[in-house]
Amino acid sequence: ESHDSPPFVVSVVGSGGATLDAFESGLESDAKAMTAFENAVGERAEIDAFETVVPVEALDRALNDLRSFSAVQVYAEIPVGEGCEDALDAVATSEFACAKGRTGGLTEAAVPSAESLARFLVCAADLELGFKLTAGLHEPIRHFDAAVGADVHGFLNVLAATAARLIEDASTAEVTRLLELTDPAAFSFDASGLRCGAMTFALPHLLEVRELFHGFGSCSVDEPLAGLAKLHHNQGVL
Repeated sequence: ESHDSPPFVVSVVGSGGATLDAFESGLESDAKAMTAFENAVGERAEIDAFETVVPVEALDRALNDLRSFSAVQVYAEIPVGEGCEDALDAVATSEFACAKGRTGGLTEAAVPSAESLARFLVCAADLELGFKLTAGLHEPIRHFDAAVGADVHGFLNVLAATAARLIEDASTAEVTRLLELTDPAAFSFDASGLRCGAMTFALPHLLEVRELFHGFGSCSVDEPLAGLAKLHHNQGVL
């Protein structure tokens, strides 16, 4: 391997914890593991983000604990649902952390409703709080997943819904409606921008949205790209 090669950039998923004690114990283990990793790989790789589930009932204390990780981008994972607004406000107030939300899983119960996800997106947009999402966003458009037994969210729906609030100040009801769109014909994307239903977002506006919507996690890199190819979208822009 050439010494001139750029380092491989990684994001660390922390241990998390449902209680403050478990969370703080996990942070100690995570810090040791990260130091050991950095010592082992040298300049071949670097950690640029740390993301972990935080105990919402002790959120202020947990965020204070996370300041010791702020040399990298910190993402505090909070539940997507009732009460997320208060948690997002606390994350924004920290002035160093971004938010992370879970948008799916292996069961129907793990998939937040469109209304719950809309509240998360609306609040993050209003706070201008950077966020990322994880789980469930394998496909561009919302659709029924037989393995999960429920409608699962689409990442183009999320992009359009976030843009609607950030750029057009759309209502929570309108954001919810965009998240619920399942017809691929309602979406089109090219070098000029994204059309979703009756709304169109120019490319410069989408780049502004991407400053807020940092990205999403998927178990497969190929699935989202294959989904975009089916829709004849420009994969390079997205």
